[in-house]
Amino acid sequence: MHSSVKAVLVWLVLIGAGSMALAEDIQPRIIGGDPVADGSYPFFTALMKGYSWSGNPSGEHWNPVCGASYIGNGLVLTAAHCVDDITNSTDFAVLIGNNSDDMKYEYCKLQFAGSVLCATSNDLDMAPQGFDDEHFTGFLAYDANNEIQLASPRSKIYIHPAYVSGSFNNDVALIYIAADTSDTYTGIEITNTAGDWNSNIGSLVRVIGHGNTDTLQNANDQQVETIPSAELLQVDVPAKLDSACDDYGSSYVDSTMLCAGEPNEFSPIDGKDSCQGDSGGPLFIDGGPQVGIVSWGAACASANGVYTDVAAMRPWINAAARNILDDFNFPLSVNFGSASETLSSSRSWTFSNTSGGSIDLSNFNFSQLPNGLDMIGNGCSGTLADGASCTVQFEANMSDVGTYRRPFQFQANSEPLEVTLLASVSKASGGNRFSGGGGAFSPWWLLLAAPLLGFRRTRKGPLALVLLSTLGLVACSSNPFASEPPEVVFNPAITAEGLEFSVMSNGCTQENHLLLRVKGDDVEVVRTQPDMCRAAPQLKRFVMPLPEQESVWQLENPVRYSNRVSREG
Repeated sequence: MHSSVKAVLVWLVLIGAGSMALAEDIQPRIIGGDPVADGSYPFFTALMKGYSWSGNPSGEHWNPVCGASYIGNGLVLTAAHCVDDITNSTDFAVLIGNNSDDMKYEYCKLQFAGSVLCATSNDLDMAPQGFDDEHFTGFLAYDANNEIQLASPRSKIYIHPAYVSGSFNNDVALIYIAADTSDTYTGIEITNTAGDWNSNIGSLVRVIGHGNTDTLQNANDQQVETIPSAELLQVDVPAKLDSACDDYGSSYVDSTMLCAGEPNEFSPIDGKDSCQGDSGGPLFIDGGPQVGIVSWGAACASANGVYTDVAAMRPWINAAARNILDDFNFPLSVNFGSASETLSSSRSWTFSNTSGGSIDLSNFNFSQLPNGLDMIGNGCSGTLADGASCTVQFEANMSDVGTYRRPFQFQANSEPLEVTLLASVSKASGGNRFSGGGGAFSPWWLLLAAPLLGFRRTRKGPLALVLLSTLGLVACSSNPFASEPPEVVFNPAITAEGLEFSVMSNGCTQENHLLLRVKGDDVEVVRTQPDMCRAAPQLKRFVMPLPEQESVWQLENPVRYSNRVSREG
């Protein structure tokens, strides 16, 4: 075989392997667990969204999509990806305690004119009469009246400023449900030290939730169906060192995440893990504090699960709680804005004491300031009287291209609190195409270019260039050329902005994870990036521009793809 052809094949194998690693189906269940006894874990909280398969704005029922934990003082702790798209009170509610008796399975079927009819059953295997031909099965529905709906929920939900929608780091949020609920609900203690976790490495810790418990293949042995639990379940899993999650690569961040689980790669149903529907729920020491929040992981019980580290998040939780409860008043982030090439900017940051008493600021020194950020004036020291304020001056000087979301800490009354630096530096027009912060250059092209150096002057050089360039596109983490089945599209509509539709999401799907693909007389919606979070499947709405062609689409609900006809038709 000619050496140039060998070189091509070697690089094909390398790039193909990288593509498979990037495209591994990492998905966000309680696997191998047991039902929770009545009265246990009164702090458990279910987050519910109003679902409407038919597109009815008023909704049809509540579906639990995530877990959470009540931590006292009217505060609920959960994962950021569970609440980052909540906009109004008509489609979001909080349910505290073990409400297993009111959880049922929903059965829905398509009616005439695209409408959907739904009914519920206590038993997943017993469809209500007339629902033998159901289109959607296995979703949990809550059928009672104990839920808490929040007026203007966006103002009641606090998300870590360093969390980026669709990602996994800093996956934490607080929900404020009431001024005083101490007589109504029982909260769980949350850890404030890494020692609670480190001292339990190798021991069992507990996770609870209504998430998926099993997987089944459909009649065609193709689509894997998931089964949530109407009963609240618990499972004990071993706490592990960070190194046990090394297979997740850079997606796993040692400083903010925890690794736990008892996976069985070859028979996941025999493993123990959290799963889809458990996101936001508590990972805790039996009889002790909560140490983690269910966040994400690979195919359930086939690899270790990943949890948000509560001890690492505790300074931000403290800061958000103090602001919510009006003990202290200060911005949770300092935004220095954006600039081209170099950002040089200063900001004033004010801390106000609204606690009702004086506070000790003798340890008010900021620690762990990010590179490029300096404190140039600290007016906060000694004792701050009730109602008084003090100011700190910060200066940012950054030249590396990128978006900065970097937490740093300080203390008030010896309590660790946290603020996040926000800034953005973009490359100047006509700048270096190989800048590390931009998206114009991908390291995959190094793999593509390297073999060409060896045979650029051979007769097979042009052919190799075509092959490698094509494969380079396929190898990208977003892979629009893969033979993935199209997404099921719900409630599609043509608007001035383009195609508006809903798809099922496990909590992390973003618009750039989906692609409109035209195939002949059809347009399909395909997923180019796996949904890695562990929220229950839920409808999420998107709007994407239609391809600019002289055609229109005839839409049904739901559809695998949308048929189109000519304007003359």
